[in-house]
Amino acid sequence: MLNIFNVELTEFDKLDQKFKKIFGINWHRSLIIRKELKLPYNSKLKKINDLKLTLITTLIKNKYKFNVENDLKNYNYENIKFYKNLKNYKGYRHLFNLSVRGQRTKTNCRTQRKYNN
Repeated sequence: MLNIFNVELTEFDKLDQKFKKIFGINWHRSLIIRKELKLPYNSKLKKINDLKLTLITTLIKNKYKFNVENDLKNYNYENIKFYKNLKNYKGYRHLFNLSVRGQRTKTNCRTQRKYNN
């Protein structure tokens, strides 16, 4: 068992699928990392040595400077808090747990409205 940014990796996991489990890394970013390390598409963890695993974390943190996991979650939380303090339309929608980006709320968004009552 190995951990990369608090995501557990086993020997038989495919790297692309596990990269997408990291909050802040999508398919395209995992493709960039794979091309940098010259890894095949369906490479499994048991075929990769420890040096490349440490290189993956340094690529994410230092070279590409991707915000991942707690840094990205804190950034999103601070932005929502900023809108709430501004007390504009978007802030009020966040405050009352309604949809923010103009979605229909009469027939959709039932889970959001359920938590409001």
